[in-house]
Amino acid sequence: GRKADAEAAMMQAIDLAPQDWRNPHEMAEFEADQGKFEEALKWNQRAVALTPDNPRALNNLGRAYIRLRNWPEARKALEKAISIEPGFNRYNNLGTVHFGEGRYDQAAEAYRHALESNPSSYMAWGNLGLAYSSLPGREADAVDAYRRGIESAERLRKQAPNDAMLVSILGQYQSRVGAHAEGIALSRQAAALAPENQIVWLRGARAHELAGKRAEALEWLARALKLGLPLSEIARSTDLARLRADPRFSRLAKQYPATNQ
Repeated sequence: GRKADAEAAMMQAIDLAPQDWRNPHEMAEFEADQGKFEEALKWNQRAVALTPDNPRALNNLGRAYIRLRNWPEARKALEKAISIEPGFNRYNNLGTVHFGEGRYDQAAEAYRHALESNPSSYMAWGNLGLAYSSLPGREADAVDAYRRGIESAERLRKQAPNDAMLVSILGQYQSRVGAHAEGIALSRQAAALAPENQIVWLRGARAHELAGKRAEALEWLARALKLGLPLSEIARSTDLARLRADPRFSRLAKQYPATNQ
């Protein structure tokens, strides 16, 4: 928790080894964790400048652009990374770019490539489910993908029952396959494990909205916003599309203009 000391140590490392790409990479992750995405991008760009054909550095740059919703630049970095060395993270991030651009067929294809590298990734199965759910006539495929994600996540939960992020994503997936009581129960468990985690509260809001519990979903969103969740995270959530049209959400959003990133 000593962030100032951590930053000072990383800056010292950069000064001692200015040609080592790993140091600006670490600084980029540090800045991103603080929500300073523009600063993180600058450090990622510096890492790539030091090692232009490094697929890991290019992947990190692509992820930095994803955080800023700069889809064209993210796609360019990730496609270059994949051309050098295909891999799970690169395809999974590329799927996120295609999804952000509304190219759901290509998103699904990228997620399938990711799963070829890591078929047990619950996150990639969930991403594939989201892509399929955005395509007409692929509803059954979406449910199947979510169920595969649930199976993978449940195996991990046996080893890490108190992992709040894992429990919260399980709640979200259960809600998306119609198991609403289970989804809400898991969301509450995750919130008890990590009451200060804004993503946990966002996922809980999705679970309640999918269950038809709009008032509760708004309460969960209010908590997430109070913890610093950017409004942009809510704006891009397909699960919350109808909720965003609710006048109650407009009133809620106006209370948190500083989070409108």
